[in-house]
Amino acid sequence: MMGGPAISTLTEVLFRYSKSVASDLKHFAKHGKRTVISCDDVKLLARKLPSLHNDLEAYEAAYLTKEKAPSRKRKKSSSAGGGGGGNDADRLGRQAGELRAG
Repeated sequence: MMGGPAISTLTEVLFRYSKSVASDLKHFAKHGKRTVISCDDVKLLARKLPSLHNDLEAYEAAYLTKEKAPSRKRKKSSSAGGGGGGNDADRLGRQAGELRAG
């Protein structure tokens, strides 16, 4: 059984370690120009512990891997101004109008 001073010391060490881990994860995400910590950041943190890294890889493959959602970024239109630009809805509307007209 552990005594009071040992528990206090262990608590302090774990608290400092968790602050260090949180700081590292935050910096990894910031370096990747993200505001949210990802699984890749956690795996990067665990890179020096191969067994933990392998367990994280297996967990991610089993429970977290999903099809990547399409990017929300819109591509810039290739035409500088005239009629060819616009988004998919505009193009579909023009195509539907052409079908009705001709």
